[in-house]
Amino acid sequence: MIYPLLPPLTFELKNLYIFDILIFIMKHLLTLSFILLFAFQINAKIWRVNNIPGLNADFNNAQSAHNAATAGDTIHLETSTVIYNGVNATKPLVWIGNGYFVDASKASFIYDMVFSSGSEFSKVVGLSITNSANIYTNNITIERCNINSVNLDANIINRTHDFSLLQSIVVNVLYQVPYYYSTIYSSYNYTFTNNIITGNFSLPNFTSIALVHNYINTITSNTIAFIVYNNIINGNASSQQICAYAINVYNNLFTSTTNTLYVGTNGNLFTSSNPGLAVNSIFVGGVTFSTDTWITLKPGSPAIGNGLGSTNIGPLGGTAPYKFNGIPPIPTFSLFQFQSTPVNTLPITISTRSNN
Repeated sequence: MIYPLLPPLTFELKNLYIFDILIFIMKHLLTLSFILLFAFQINAKIWRVNNIPGLNADFNNAQSAHNAATAGDTIHLETSTVIYNGVNATKPLVWIGNGYFVDASKASFIYDMVFSSGSEFSKVVGLSITNSANIYTNNITIERCNINSVNLDANIINRTHDFSLLQSIVVNVLYQVPYYYSTIYSSYNYTFTNNIITGNFSLPNFTSIALVHNYINTITSNTIAFIVYNNIINGNASSQQICAYAINVYNNLFTSTTNTLYVGTNGNLFTSSNPGLAVNSIFVGGVTFSTDTWITLKPGSPAIGNGLGSTNIGPLGGTAPYKFNGIPPIPTFSLFQFQSTPVNTLPITISTRSNN
């Protein structure tokens, strides 16, 4: 199978802050939930999808690959200059691409992905979703992807839960309510860690949300977050929203100039009390939103070492920092060499690089 095996289910909680422990537990509960998918993966198949004419792939579009796959299979969307048509997922599958920003002209582009009932426990890694990822079911994980919009369902019939967005770059994270409902109902257990969110983060009436090690450009709703720490959060309205409605707010860097509830407490930093915390003093290139290298921290940046646990604040901090270019966590071949005159050895030299 193309995706790594599940990690051992060991639980070592010593020397962790209480919030790290809570995140640890949430992640391992998610790992346990993947056992169901892993059971299918023992005999799983890898399907190649490539829409470049003349290439001998299994399929040239994502929906056909999905329809042929069985639970636990992996669908590899290979890089192309042409965007793959969208897919409506109704099976638990692993979707994997080659990352983004690696080549200026091509990537594993797909227009949109809809996760409907039946696709629970699906995982998406290394894709560039040019329109939206629409989540209408539970236990979906998106990791190291480049997405225009993540739309999370919130309705009375199916209150979605257990969604994770990890190490990704996203423009907007929004709620989506079917047209026949006029009221937003609570969804819960959402984890956002080590992401770059360049537009709006707007999840009103969503509960049990963990925001850890993100850059968030604007928060525009009364999100009821449970854990908020080690984030870089931009904008005056953002600091007011997160401070008024979050429960645990620790060691965040707010670029706002408005005094709020957590000024001078819990290790939080604000530009209102320290003008040196302006955005251009944090990152090497300020905030440009071009590719993803701008999040590199400047020497002497206030985000360096000021996070909870003395780690860096923002997407590049913590134990699983943001991975530039969304390279999936599978080995990459960096050298393949054939020896014309072998001497008592195999005539092939192969070198790989880990992308964990």
